[in-house]
Amino acid sequence: MSDTLSTYSQPAGGFAAISKYNPHLWSAEQLRAIFVARKNELADLQHTLRTTPPEMVGQHFLLVGARGMGKSTLMRRLALAVEDDPELSIAWLPLRFPEEQYTVATLGQFWANVLDSLADALQHLGLPVNELDVAAERIATLPAAEQADACLATIDHCADERGQRLLLLVDNTDLLLHNIGRDAHWALRATLQSNPRLFWVGGSYQSLEAESNYHDAFLDFFRVITLRPLRLDEMAQALQALAETFGGEVARQEMDRQLTFHPERLPTLRQLSGGNPRTTVMLYEILANGQNGSVRSDLEALLDNMTPLYKSRMDSLADLPRKLFAHILEHWAPISVGELASVSQVLNTSISPQLKRLELDGLIEKTSLHGTTRSGYQAAERFFNIWYLMRFSSRRQRSRLGWLVEFMRLWFSSDELCTLAQQRMMHDGHADLRSNHDWEYDRALADALHALSTAAQGGNQLAFFRIKEQVWECHELGQGERLADWMAESEAAGFLSPFIQALYTLAGVAGKLRDLPLESQQMADEIVRLGHLRQEKSNFDV
Repeated sequence: MSDTLSTYSQPAGGFAAISKYNPHLWSAEQLRAIFVARKNELADLQHTLRTTPPEMVGQHFLLVGARGMGKSTLMRRLALAVEDDPELSIAWLPLRFPEEQYTVATLGQFWANVLDSLADALQHLGLPVNELDVAAERIATLPAAEQADACLATIDHCADERGQRLLLLVDNTDLLLHNIGRDAHWALRATLQSNPRLFWVGGSYQSLEAESNYHDAFLDFFRVITLRPLRLDEMAQALQALAETFGGEVARQEMDRQLTFHPERLPTLRQLSGGNPRTTVMLYEILANGQNGSVRSDLEALLDNMTPLYKSRMDSLADLPRKLFAHILEHWAPISVGELASVSQVLNTSISPQLKRLELDGLIEKTSLHGTTRSGYQAAERFFNIWYLMRFSSRRQRSRLGWLVEFMRLWFSSDELCTLAQQRMMHDGHADLRSNHDWEYDRALADALHALSTAAQGGNQLAFFRIKEQVWECHELGQGERLADWMAESEAAGFLSPFIQALYTLAGVAGKLRDLPLESQQMADEIVRLGHLRQEKSNFDV
């Protein structure tokens, strides 16, 4: 590393300043600079706050997304936006809460937390809070059944006295609702839908309508904002913003160079990490070192960085849920309850409540199974699954992951060199996947598939390019299903699985489709999308 590079790649205060596990420790200035990927969602929330009349109950919001998707960061940025805006800061007072309110088991305890948060917010503004502290102490002596109403009365009085409405930023809303119990849900809903002083913006791993425990009270109650994975351009913008914030303009230019020099690195890691904003922050730390790494070295470094977080989550689980979660991670593709019972040798009746808890904790999610009306389960945070496979799974599973990483690297690599070389390479009968004569087809296909797949798995970009081109050609000649059958029976079936799934999909052979890991399925979906685009262009040209 050059001396110049070493001076600007380090963020102010060292890499610890990034606060990768605790972004709430970022300063307000850093958060404003770094926040580039959720601006539409932020604007939507600001618009609602600005246009909701003081006497009207607002449409409460729920931010839904897997761990690391930025729910807490968006809520914190919303609080800053309110404080920065002269109009909104007069009308609204943001109240922040711990990410997990572990001690809250009743509705009265939650409203007591709101009262404490209100006092904290006023103290932060330099205002006296003695009356609120006295009120909180008095309420704590009341019978438990009376505490919720007493807290609400004090909260309402303070809000009216200040002429401000309260913006409740409640992360882990689903966990909170689970802890206070179903009997309290209707009482909470009644308060929120009748009290114009309170506006709820919450975070959740799942839509509450999807969970029967909350279905009755909160059906269609919240306006849901789903935090989707970051697009490729958003990840690039986030990395550039991080570089400039922690290293200045020169660091941003170096980040641009890193992203341009190896164009396959970022899209591959985006697919593997699920477009997760937190993992993007981790990736910044790696790229900011200024080393011209590869996809594999980037992945290994990311996995190392995530190990403390993921290991602590595994260790915090009780024995049975940890065992079931590990089986789900090892399976990688969606797994049915029946199959999970078989591999774990645990009765279905014992599995179901554990899956509910894992789902509530945001560790797993439901997904549909191919060709059935049944649901399966998979890891909600995809990079958690990648981490487990690389650290604890069998050699065979690690090989499957290695094949996918190499497939992605080759897929996202530039085709420029391949385009220049294809005129002089791989046009003999053993290198083409297709022959002009049906009687030669099977032998040519078998020979070429073995030779090209072996070369591609070894990192030969030209071989991979030729496979990709022949996939398009065979599909357009109506030979796609036949090629997929050969691929499925070949020794390289694991490496070629995205092509196999895509060819069966393009051929409309639903019975041959199978459940793939989400990362492989996304690659197959991209191949299908491009196949349809090629067909549309061909039809248009004709």
